[in-house]
Amino acid sequence: MRWKQLLSLSAICFCVMPMALQGANAVKAEAVGAFHTTKDDRLILMRVYTEPAAPETVWLEPDALWKSTELIVPAAPEAKVEIPYRIGDNTGMLTVTAPKTHARFFTLDQGINLFAPFLVRRGDPADIFAECWSRWELPMRFIWTRTVSTPLPGVVDQRELLLLDPRKSDREMRFTPGEFHREKIIFNSAALPDANWECIFTLALPGMDFLQRKVRFIPVHELPVLSVAPNGQLVDEAGNLVVPVLAERTLAAQRTWELPRRLWNDNLPVHSATVIGCNFGTGEHTLAGQLRRKRTGLQFLPWNSAAAGIAEVAEAVNILGCQPTQAVTILVPPRSIRLGGDREWLNYLALLDEVARSSATVRKVTLALLPAEPNMPESEEFLSGVRRLGRNSDTVILELDLLWNPPNREECFREMPGEESWRNALPVQAVDELADILNRKAF
Repeated sequence: MRWKQLLSLSAICFCVMPMALQGANAVKAEAVGAFHTTKDDRLILMRVYTEPAAPETVWLEPDALWKSTELIVPAAPEAKVEIPYRIGDNTGMLTVTAPKTHARFFTLDQGINLFAPFLVRRGDPADIFAECWSRWELPMRFIWTRTVSTPLPGVVDQRELLLLDPRKSDREMRFTPGEFHREKIIFNSAALPDANWECIFTLALPGMDFLQRKVRFIPVHELPVLSVAPNGQLVDEAGNLVVPVLAERTLAAQRTWELPRRLWNDNLPVHSATVIGCNFGTGEHTLAGQLRRKRTGLQFLPWNSAAAGIAEVAEAVNILGCQPTQAVTILVPPRSIRLGGDREWLNYLALLDEVARSSATVRKVTLALLPAEPNMPESEEFLSGVRRLGRNSDTVILELDLLWNPPNREECFREMPGEESWRNALPVQAVDELADILNRKAF
């Protein structure tokens, strides 16, 4: 927010005083309230209008954006401002001085919400949903601006004037929502540039940007450090919404690498490996410990074994982006501890797979589906999606349920063997067997 970067018209504040007559229309200005920008700083809200009302009035010439009967401008106390205007063919300049203070104070109450897909594969349709809202106690005319870093077909810079009605009083409707303006942008991701593409939404009054939100479409190999916003969306360090753009998978590309790369990788030893996933076991007897004993140069990056979701995925993306390794194995948690549905997790795995492959040192990527609890098998839709991901990106898929066949499966999920103890979501008693399978198949 640029609280003090005020209108290029000059300063920003005025007092009540009728100004220049244009035929039968008098142009007037009055202070309607004030609001605090910081604890000690405040601005005055000035209402500029014509009397009688002239709908054809255009304010702030030559901008010609504000065509309305009135205009509300924030202003600094005891400052002068000049506002050009045009009524029909007549033009004029309104010069007013703001009062030092005002008895009525408002609370800043407006916002911008942005929604975008978790990720986009180049060539697929993409969309952005944006909405702005106001709960001011008086009707507000805002400038709603959309700015793009590179114009796309159907997505260009745009400015419009919004009139958002005032919030109803508590006596009228205590829990009424604010006044909303919504828009949806649909475009083809094939038109995105090879580098970062940004779309910025701004809600402003003349000379003041109240709010600004940005969405960034970024190729996987250029992703910044990611975190998760409270609403579950990926954001960068500045809080901007981030949408990873995955490379387009074509049949020609698969034919180029499929056989030569597999033959090459299968005959080269792996000296460094990274495993990402839930670390489980009993006491000090854990999966990470068993894998490290069986293979040197292995790094295990544990997830939360109680529940794995987008926060763990974002952390893994950050680590993979700067971790030099030759093989990456992702342990896919069973559905009982996955936060999110099957479709979300297919997107998570596609992102992790693409990030791992974007590293110049990685030669092999493996997705290992951990055994599911008894009576809680994986859905066929999820298994089909994982297998399809493996076919399209030369990723090894290990379905440990098919490779591991213990004599007493339910017993492997017990916290204490041989007892009717609490059952875990992971096979804590089968750490040795699963570590052997992963050591033989994943590296």
